[in-house]
Amino acid sequence: MAAIVPVAGHSLGISYTPSGGGATTLKVENWSYTEKNGNIVVTHTGTAGLAARIAGITDLEFTFTASVDTSLYPWATTTPLLRAGAKGTISFTVNSTGPDVMAFTVILEEVTLDSRVDGNLKYTVRGHLDNLAEAATLTTYAT
Repeated sequence: MAAIVPVAGHSLGISYTPSGGGATTLKVENWSYTEKNGNIVVTHTGTAGLAARIAGITDLEFTFTASVDTSLYPWATTTPLLRAGAKGTISFTVNSTGPDVMAFTVILEEVTLDSRVDGNLKYTVRGHLDNLAEAATLTTYAT
């Protein structure tokens, strides 16, 4: 059995390129993405009342949280243009010592600002795949 080689989370960042804009490396505190499939329950006279599932539409949902950087406001009108409804390409680094990056064309669904008395101003972004045709390639992102 091969040795487990952990990956340090502090070195796994995100790059975002809005449509028509330049790439920005975001200084995130955390990120996550979930690949999901809206499977379909089917049954018919040959299943004796038992249900089966077939794969439906595959989608990807992601979220990340970052601190607001006063030199690069997230809501800037060109870059990074992190606004609800904006489209672009997001790249997740999954291995700090290798070329393992997952890149997807996305649409941003929600941008939330969060201010705390005992902390700094943060924002959270949530979005989905923009082009569901890319879902077919989700398993081929690692190099």
